Amino acid sequence: PPQVDPPHSEVRQALGRSVSLRCSVLRASPARPLLHEWLLGDRVLTSGRLETPGEPWDIERLSRSSYGTYNFTVLNEAGAASCLFTLTGRAYPPEFFFDTASPVRSTRGDTYSYELQWTQMNPDAVDQVTSYKLEYRQVGQGRWDRVEVTVRSVLRRGDLMSHTLSDLTKPRAYEVRLTPVTAFGDGDSASRILRYYEAPTLSPQTGDASCGFEDDSLCGFSLDPNGNFNWTRQSAATRSPKFTPNHGPPAAVAMAPAGFFMFIETSRPRNLGDRARLLSPVYHVTPPRTSSGLSAFCLYFYYHMYGKHIGT
Repeated sequence: PPQVDPPHSEVRQALGRSVSLRCSVLRASPARPLLHEWLLGDRVLTSGRLETPGEPWDIERLSRSSYGTYNFTVLNEAGAASCLFTLTGRAYPPEFFFDTASPVRSTRGDTYSYELQWTQMNPDAVDQVTSYKLEYRQVGQGRWDRVEVTVRSVLRRGDLMSHTLSDLTKPRAYEVRLTPVTAFGDGDSASRILRYYEAPTLSPQTGDASCGFEDDSLCGFSLDPNGNFNWTRQSAATRSPKFTPNHGPPAAVAMAPAGFFMFIETSRPRNLGDRARLLSPVYHVTPPRTSSGLSAFCLYFYYHMYGKHIGT
């Protein structure tokens, strides 16, 4: 039977524009005679003897009735082969921007806001995006809340859009679904998870971020839900007596006995390979430049691994 290319292709184009659908016959044995048929859905557009293999199906001006599935079939005595074209005006999905500086804003009480930012993939491929459907819900919940984000100017590639979601409940995570809307209708959606975290504490002298785990928020650090066990927040004054008496430092970095630290107990029932992880919040900073021109970050950790049972 004949061999054709492409076996399937998606073509996106705006209303009023022209489009050309081409199916190439790579080989056929016997090469003559060849019969062909163009279908739009179940409707026959043209059929008969194929005189010029690879001749395209041209549409000079797209209308709403032009969209759909086009099927080009070529036949010889040995069999048949088809090219399938999906012609649509659906907008491409948006692409979320993950480097927003300090997207979380903690408000009074039990709520917070989140600044969501994104760009539009290939905005010129189809009709102009006029708005976005922004849907969000708490992770694990069934009901979606919806807002409409109006686009007030012509979007270009790389244009950054933003919208702030308010009155989110601490410390709940939210699932977000964003859908572009054009004259054709709804486009492809993109989804992501928004997570609440506390902003890190900045030193008034140096501007550095530091964390002493002095409050229950853990400076925005969170426990890895995929771990085998968890870190616990303790101090020299509050550590549990049921564990070995010489674990943990006698004082925090601030040299105060009441200072807090994060602790893991690695004796039984823990096993080799068990994992407990603390996940930091996202730090959005402008890095300094070194003499070589490369970006440089410095991370400092204070840790204590001394004790009769540890062997260090």
